[in-house]
Amino acid sequence: MVSDKEMYEQKSICDMFLAIQRKKDNNNANKRIFRKIIYDFHSDLESLKVKCKSYGGIWRIYKTVNKRDMRKALHNFRHTIIDTDKTSIESLWRKELLQPDNKFSKFFMIDLDNINLLPAIEQWLSNNKIDVRGLYKSPNGWHIVTDKFNRKEFNMKFPKVDILTDGYFYIDTV
Repeated sequence: MVSDKEMYEQKSICDMFLAIQRKKDNNNANKRIFRKIIYDFHSDLESLKVKCKSYGGIWRIYKTVNKRDMRKALHNFRHTIIDTDKTSIESLWRKELLQPDNKFSKFFMIDLDNINLLPAIEQWLSNNKIDVRGLYKSPNGWHIVTDKFNRKEFNMKFPKVDILTDGYFYIDTV
């Protein structure tokens, strides 16, 4: 779902950006979130940055780890729209896309804040033949996107490392 002024090709799957203005980065100002469907990574990222700058403050931009299934989301959205009295349909649509039920892919993200563990985790992933789909620097460490694996086994080896099944990895700060 896009603004009436925008025309895009229809897609059945998509990725999304989230721009988050956190209270602790902005003198306890109200938390704001912008959600944007990605049609063209670079131009959509730049337009989101412009929007964030126009509101001022410090923003963190993230991208969804898992692609979203737009057909499934549309089905669920129809139920949401019937059950709500909110008026911002476009915002509701983007929010619906981010619901866990609407995941298309099934990747994990390891949120690693202790950078000293990075070599050990990379070795563990390699030893267990788990594909790493992306390694992204975050403000506090690393986000490692991988194929699915046995979380219990991982947690026994790295008990203080978070594994997200549907998260967002860090892109930039504006």
